[in-house]
Amino acid sequence: MSQSLNGDAGLVQGSRLLVVDDVADIRSGLAHILRLEGYIAEEAASGSEALELLEYSAYDLMLLDMRMPGMHGVEVMTRAREICPDMSIIILTGHATLDSAISAVRLKADNYLLKPISAGELVEIIATTLHERAEKLKQRQLVQVAINTLHHSGPPLLRPTRAPSPERIKVEPLILDLQKWTVINERDPNQIQELSETEAILLSCLMQRPNQVLSCRELAQTAWERDLDEDQAQKLVRPYIFRLRHKIEISPKYPDLIRTVRKRGYLFAARQE
Repeated sequence: MSQSLNGDAGLVQGSRLLVVDDVADIRSGLAHILRLEGYIAEEAASGSEALELLEYSAYDLMLLDMRMPGMHGVEVMTRAREICPDMSIIILTGHATLDSAISAVRLKADNYLLKPISAGELVEIIATTLHERAEKLKQRQLVQVAINTLHHSGPPLLRPTRAPSPERIKVEPLILDLQKWTVINERDPNQIQELSETEAILLSCLMQRPNQVLSCRELAQTAWERDLDEDQAQKLVRPYIFRLRHKIEISPKYPDLIRTVRKRGYLFAARQE
């Protein structure tokens, strides 16, 4: 690999980055620079293509142009935050406006940069952003470990931590394996569906309380351990429910396992004995 433009870049080598820009030369040039720095850099030529990639792959950071044909960068940011709430987002635009800057701040963009920008400066900002993200995730894990330790060694906390889950949950017709993050529908036992960790956690929450309505807020507290209002929770939970239905339902458009209860939430419909 060629010499790094940023001496600290090695600390975050291997991070997955998504470069979103409708101009092919800019997009491929940025991705090439980032690959030389040791990152795994993928490209998307539009907002819709970026969102499709986010649905099926995890990224640590997205480098996003604001003005693109079809879907504006603000809409891409909004939907990306719903799909990948922990992903860092850096705006890189040649058409800065006050409205777009305000939207970027409101949607908690990690940085708002103007084109043109030197490769060295961009690499340094990306490395710094990834370091900060890694530190936040590390701190969150440490806090959770401390909470779990207190929960098991002292008196009950006012806010209980997540209860240990069984390795396998079976509620007809599904068998959920929480070690392998897979699910089998007994109606089609030859099809083993792989799940993301978050999908597995949400599905286990629903399956462990069959035929009970769970609000998006309850589901978000279980999956992300965040106390969100119902509107915020809906924006986080809905994309995962959408993906789960496409993996476990015979007809995702007409689900009979994960059902929507209007204005209340979701339930897992189990057979009544």
